Amino acid sequence: MKNLETKQLDTSDINKYKILFYMLGLVILVLYHMRFNLGYGDVVDTYGNVLKRGSEYFPEDGNVFEAIFNFTKFHYLEWSSRSVIEIVLIIVGHMPTICWHVLDILMVLLIGYCLDKLTHIKNQKIKYLSIFTFLMMYQVSTMCSAGWIATTINYSWVVATGLYVALNIQRIRLGQKISAGSYIMALLAALFAMNHEQMNGLMLLCISGIFFYDIRRKEFKKLLLPFYIINIVEFILIYTCPGNASRRHTETISYYPIYEGYSFLHKVYEGICSMLTGLFHANGMAVITITVLALLIYLSFLNNQTVIVKIISIIVFAYSILKRISAKIVVIENNIFFKDYRTSIPATILGCLILVGILAVCCFNIKKISECIGVVWILSAAAATKVILGFSVAFLVSGERTTIYMTFVVIMLALYLIQKYEDTLVILKKNWFCFGMCLINLMLFAWNYYYLC
Repeated sequence: MKNLETKQLDTSDINKYKILFYMLGLVILVLYHMRFNLGYGDVVDTYGNVLKRGSEYFPEDGNVFEAIFNFTKFHYLEWSSRSVIEIVLIIVGHMPTICWHVLDILMVLLIGYCLDKLTHIKNQKIKYLSIFTFLMMYQVSTMCSAGWIATTINYSWVVATGLYVALNIQRIRLGQKISAGSYIMALLAALFAMNHEQMNGLMLLCISGIFFYDIRRKEFKKLLLPFYIINIVEFILIYTCPGNASRRHTETISYYPIYEGYSFLHKVYEGICSMLTGLFHANGMAVITITVLALLIYLSFLNNQTVIVKIISIIVFAYSILKRISAKIVVIENNIFFKDYRTSIPATILGCLILVGILAVCCFNIKKISECIGVVWILSAAAATKVILGFSVAFLVSGERTTIYMTFVVIMLALYLIQKYEDTLVILKKNWFCFGMCLINLMLFAWNYYYLC
């Protein structure tokens, strides 16, 4: 009888915190959307006009499908390999703006749903408060750089569909039953998400790791094969796309002509600088990085790690703080180790050493070798989504929005660590800590709301 009462109480708690998580998230998203300025950006200038009869893609005697085909063909040959994403973009861009508002809110809620299902933290209060807080830490205004509609469809929607693919891959690998409808939706999500070059590279590395790991253990599920095929086919289409080469050339001439003379190593260097800047300095990610490093310090002391590991955890945390505030303090900014990575090789070397230190502290706290390899592999894949930008002037043109994929991988790392050490992270269960986190979320909301475009 006592066990039955406990089970009923647990179910009640799950429902209570889950409802609060989604309802509060919905309210915040509606408040954000009420402040968005949709009067500028790529949709206003280009994508929103494609399906207007009489446009260069939509002849007077043509139809909608012909217009979509004309635009997609032109862009693939002259500008971009994101054909699937851009088809969605021109359709949504042509709809009344209320349609995008509704769809965007649903996509962000899908991100929350996927993180909810991918995270197996038993204490529901800790689970939903952790996910909610990390989502609140992301600076929403990074999604307006090319206009809200174009940027969100190209980035946050790709994250949402990518997470949905990851969720279904996890379900398949665990042997859980998936309906035909869910499987088809997951394949369509893969088609959309993997059309973005950064997400494609991230998922190709992750799925390849899963593919060979499962084959080695003779546990490979045939239902995973279509995801891998889509991933590889889209990778080939991206790599061979003439439009990508044309765009790189155009942007180089327009924004950074000197880039034409860069060597292979110089491009790699620019990519590494882009990755380090995103991790330690970008508004959309730096706060999340600092929070995860604080968690690693706590775990290092909690797990009675060696003095060296504790010192490294403190050093990497202190570095992340100093790097984040360096632009505001002249003494730090002028120091050769804290200057802009692109202009200071010592700063870049130190940043890379700090990154190695972070990986080392993670591995020492995770302990299990197979899990360490998996975490390092996925984090390396996430870092590669930024490093690859060094091979075009995208590291200058695209801004902080390109950091979003690395950001969500780091968020998932944090949730994994909380899940792994849930029973020993006693501080997270304290009422005063939860109250403090609620106040922090309130401040994060005010911060995000203030900086909305």
